[in-house]
Amino acid sequence: RVQKNLRRLIELGQLRPAMELSLELMAQGSYQVEMSDEGLMTDDIEACFTPVLKALPRCDLPAAELIAWCAEMLKRDRVGFICDQELRTLRQHFEAPRSSCPVDRRRLTMPGRSNPLPHAHRKDTNRSTK
Repeated sequence: RVQKNLRRLIELGQLRPAMELSLELMAQGSYQVEMSDEGLMTDDIEACFTPVLKALPRCDLPAAELIAWCAEMLKRDRVGFICDQELRTLRQHFEAPRSSCPVDRRRLTMPGRSNPLPHAHRKDTNRSTK
């Protein structure tokens, strides 16, 4: 039922509320797994997260927000193994574009100036030559 409701939220374009509910479910669900014999509820809890985990790679939320959410999910997991591999993989997926994205120096400007930052290879035309 929880999985169905999270899926419905996502279908209605409410991914952020689904993510917030997932955080709460992780805290409470992992507590239940911790208290149960042999972690019997693990599969049920993990299944609830499936719609959210599948929606994240296709969403347009900022990568920093998604990375933070993955980290918080891992932090709230009291047993340390609920969807841990999926969350780590997702976090790496969202971190990769940030670290491999080249900086477009043409877009960088100095405070108070409208021109781009000077490049080392750019000739300084204001210098006098002898």
